[in-house]
Order: sequence, then C-alpha cells, then structure tokens
Amino acid sequence: MKRFEKDESIIKILILMNKPNSKDFAKELVFKEMLKNTNNDFDHCKGILSSVEFIPSVIDRIVTKLHEEIIKTQIIHELLKLLSKKANLKNQRNAKA
Repeated sequence: MKRFEKDESIIKILILMNKPNSKDFAKELVFKEMLKNTNNDFDHCKGILSSVEFIPSVIDRIVTKLHEEIIKTQIIHELLKLLSKKANLKNQRNAKA
C-alpha cells in the first residue's frame, strides 16, 4: 500500500496455488485485508488493487474444477471396482478350497 501511495507503480504478484481461479481467490483475500487496514476505504483499496497484477502459476492453468456429481460418480465407480476385485479374490479362494 505504501508503494502505491509513493509512486503508484505497478507490482506483479505470482500466485502459486494448486487451486482453480487462484488469481481471483488471492485478489479477494488481499482486498479484504486492505479494507481492514484502511478502515474500509473502498475507493482507495480499489485504486491500489488496480495497480497490482496477479499472475496465476502454471499449476492454476492446468487444474480444472470438477463438478461434485462427476467426483461422486468417479468415487462410486472406483469403490465398485475395488469391491468387485475383493469378491473375485474371495471366490477364487473358495474355489481352491
């Protein structure tokens, strides 16, 4: 904040998070903290934030958000595969006995 007040120069911040939309997430956190430190001076904080360039890392670019239903379906599918393998092993043991 002091850097902006001194010369309004742009600062670049590299965001290293394994999280989709890490740029927006970090920007929101920074903005909330700036509001706390400026007694909620919204316009001043927006001005400062406009001079900050948040750069997402490569990780952020390759992580895609999956819908909850897709994740649930994948988990169920994997569990069913494991249960099927377990049942097959049990059947093979019983057949040998």
